[in-house]
This record gives sequence, C-alpha cells and structure tokens, in this order.
Amino acid sequence: MKFVLEAMYKDSVKFSYTSFDRIVIRGHVPILQGSDGGGIVSWARSLDPNTILTTEWFESFSAKFHINVKKFAQENNIPILPANQYQEKSEIALQYLPRREDFTGVYLIIKSREMTSSFASQTSIHNTNPNHRNITRQERYVDHFYFYILDKYWGPISIRFSSHLPFNVKVFLNGNRWLYREACYQGLNACADDNVITACNDPCRVAEIANSLDERRIRSLCDHWAYKLLPVLSYQERHKSGFRYQWFLHQVEFSHNMVFRSPLALTKLFHSHVALNYEHFHPAQIERFFGHRSRGNYDKNCSLRINHQAEAVTVLRIHSRGCSLKQYNKKQRVFRSEITVTNVRDLKVYKSLSNLAKLKKRMAEVLVSFQEAQYCAHQAAGNCGQLTALAQAGTVGSCRVAGIRLDNERTLNILALLPRLAHLPEGFRISDLRDLLSKVTGKNLSSCQVSYDLRKLRAKNLIDCVCGHRSYKLNPQGTAACIMLPNLAERLCNPLIGSIVNPAKSLLPARFNNPLDRSYYVVEKEIANITNILNFTNTMN
Repeated sequence: MKFVLEAMYKDSVKFSYTSFDRIVIRGHVPILQGSDGGGIVSWARSLDPNTILTTEWFESFSAKFHINVKKFAQENNIPILPANQYQEKSEIALQYLPRREDFTGVYLIIKSREMTSSFASQTSIHNTNPNHRNITRQERYVDHFYFYILDKYWGPISIRFSSHLPFNVKVFLNGNRWLYREACYQGLNACADDNVITACNDPCRVAEIANSLDERRIRSLCDHWAYKLLPVLSYQERHKSGFRYQWFLHQVEFSHNMVFRSPLALTKLFHSHVALNYEHFHPAQIERFFGHRSRGNYDKNCSLRINHQAEAVTVLRIHSRGCSLKQYNKKQRVFRSEITVTNVRDLKVYKSLSNLAKLKKRMAEVLVSFQEAQYCAHQAAGNCGQLTALAQAGTVGSCRVAGIRLDNERTLNILALLPRLAHLPEGFRISDLRDLLSKVTGKNLSSCQVSYDLRKLRAKNLIDCVCGHRSYKLNPQGTAACIMLPNLAERLCNPLIGSIVNPAKSLLPARFNNPLDRSYYVVEKEIANITNILNFTNTMN
C-alpha cells in the first residue's frame, strides 16, 4: 500500500517500513469455557471417571499450581515478586532482564491478584444424589502469575497464567523486537533503539522480513511456552483429556515507521504537522476512518487529543470505540503512525488468530486513509490564488452555473460541513447534506437550494458524482478547498472588511491608516503575486 506521508517528507526520510508492534494473544481451552458446568464435568471425568467436582477438588488444582510454580522458581533460581501497584510490571521486569546475550528462558515471575472468571461448586438442594454438584462460573479475585521470558527469536516476552481452572492464559509479544532479531539472524546490519529500527544496510529486506510475520509463527511461540510452563497438567494428562489451547487476538498494534535523517528536522516538522491536523477532523469523520457507523453520540465514542508525554514526545491521538490512531516522534528519530485495536470486531474481523492476515490488511487500509486525509489538509495549507477562478462562473454539462464567492454564507456553510460526509463509503446524497446543514445552522433548506450549491462545486471539480447512484463524493482537491475557504473567510476576509468599515483615525493618508492596514496591504500584494506564479485560474475553469 502507498503511504502518502512518505512522498510528502521524502527529502527528510532515510527509509520506512511497516510492522506489528504490541501483540496480546488470549488462549483458552474451549471445553472449559461453558457457563453451565457441562464442559468441566466432561473434562474432569476424562481424567478420572469417579471424580466428584467438590470445592476441594477445584482448590487442589490451585494448590498444585502454586506449589509447582515455587518449585520451578527454586530449581532455576528465578525470583518471585509481588505486584507493585505503584510501578508497572514491565518496569520491574526491565530491572531483572539478563545481560548475557546467550540467555534464553524465564528470568522473573510476578504474582498478582486480579479479577477473573473461575468455577464454583455447590451442593444441590433439589437433587438427592450425594455426588451431584451444581457447577457455575463466578467473577472473583484469584492469583495470576506473570512469567517473564527471554526468547531466542522474539526477545523479551511475557505469559500470564490464571492459577484457577480453566487456566486461561495471555501472551504478550512485540513485533518490532522480533523484527530486529530476525533481521540480525538473517545477516542484516541493523541498529535498534528500544523497539524501533533506526538504521539498516538493506531497508527493502527489512520490509520483506516484517511482512513475513504471520499467525503460524505466533501460534508456534504460544504453544511452545504455554505448554512448557503450565505448572499443573503433564503431557499425558493434557493428551488424555483433550486439554489444548486455542488462540485469539486480544490487542494488536500495527505501525508505519519513517526513519528521519536528522532529529532536529523531525522535531520541527512533527510539531507543525500536529498543529496543522488538530483542527481538521470531525467525530463523524474519525468514525469513518475505522468503518464505524455513527450512533449520534460522538463525545463517548470518539475523540481527538494532543498528549505531551515524557522525553519531549508529543502524541496526536484519535479514538473511536475499541480503536485508536496515534502519531508521535519515537526516540526523536522516527515518525510513527500507529493503529491500536483492543477489540478486533470493531474492524469487522473475527478474533481467531487465523484472521491475523485479514486484520493486518484492514489496519493498513485505515492508516492509509488517515494519512490521505492529512495530506489533503497539508495541500490546503499550501494552496493560494484560487479565489479569482472560484468566483468565476462555470458549467455542468451544458448548464452555466454561478461561481463560488466568500460572501455567500450558505455556500461557506456547505463547504465547512462537507468533510463530515467525506468518508461515507457510497458517497453522500443531497438529503444527507440538507439534514446536516439544517441541524447545524437551524435553517430549513430545500433540496433545490442544496442541489444548486452542489452544482457550483461540481463546476469547479471539487466533488464527483458517483456513477449509477444519486450521490456525490468529495475528492482531494475539494477537501483542500473545504478546509481552506471557510478559514480564509473567517480569519482573513472578515478582519479586512472590519478594518475598512471602521477605519482607525490617523493623520496619515487613508491607505496607511494603521500598521494593520499596511500589513494587509502587503498580504494582498503577495496573494496577487502567488496567483500569477501558480496560475490556478486555468486549472480551476
């Protein structure tokens, strides 16, 4: 896929690549996930047909879990630490990370008490069979054990086990760390800072390696460490009872990384990039980036924010439901665009790990769409000299229509509202624009009035008519005009008119009444010069 920001900043970018970042995989055994207890009874009797599922029987598994974890830690000199509510677990693990390059295996275990769903056994008051038990699922706090591992191919990873049946597990991975190790393993000369590659002798090969990460590699890693570390069941017991984990996508991050030649160039460029894009995204447009349908309550479902974090990192973040898009300057060397999904169903993808390729394609499409919208905003900020051509009359077919003027309030309102409808998949209809315009302005307009203004935009090639449908789509040139013209009318034309209607009293000649007049006079001359240079008049007719 083509990322337009690469072309926009090509003079400052050394190389770029896309890759998975944080990946959280959830694993559970399907037969143990029922809420009525039928699955756990069948599984228990496959181990021992005479099993009675009492409370003591469930607690025996938890006790065995704790005993085996402590035994494993003592045999391998691995510390077991309690969780610290004032410090992230990853920060604690970083302090114990082995310095030996040839080390592989578990180096730390953290014990944490967290909420989860586990089984409960109760005696039935309706069933006279003394061996009968009512098995239910309940939410309660139980001990969880985090195993921090240094894997040969993935580097630092971690696995969380629940100490109670059904022994659900989560695996925490990082695709960028895997990419760096795999690049070095294949003989590339690469340098990395934290979890991002900052230099490489063959960037094209890095991109190919990043694309090779698939669900097969992830499944192999999860199976290897989950079954190796599971401290309760032996291989024979797992095989006999059909205890086998299935893996699901829980949280996935996918990033587009542009490595800049100079940190100073990135810092200056990124702050201007954030300032330019901050005001140009409406909640309805944000929802369309992810393919979400508007529910009419934007405040809860989506937002756009600027966060200033430590180490002088500024983050532009947009959010909608379980999806978010971020842009930030990683380590002052990398411009990263990143999409995070905490519920893959929000991107219309099923949770099974086998759908990883489909999810990756969908996330890349969202990033491309987001960057294209940003590109339009940048184009709008750089274009001048279109006003004369826009004001001239145009034609749609054989019909002559009036031009676009900045003194027409209804036309300016339509231009300001069109970006909210830009990402409708099948385009917008006249009724969509009319209803939105009436809702925002409080004026009831007819379809004929709105259609007349849309013909003006079609005459200037700012919107396209969708073939076979009575709908329209805003093209990139139209997006630029919709961002530029309302701002131009509000921030430049209105102050100019105000200074003419209420001129400041001065003894100087009328054309040099005050510094503001002189400044606007210079601006007017420069706009005329730019118009002549760019010669937009011919292109807009």
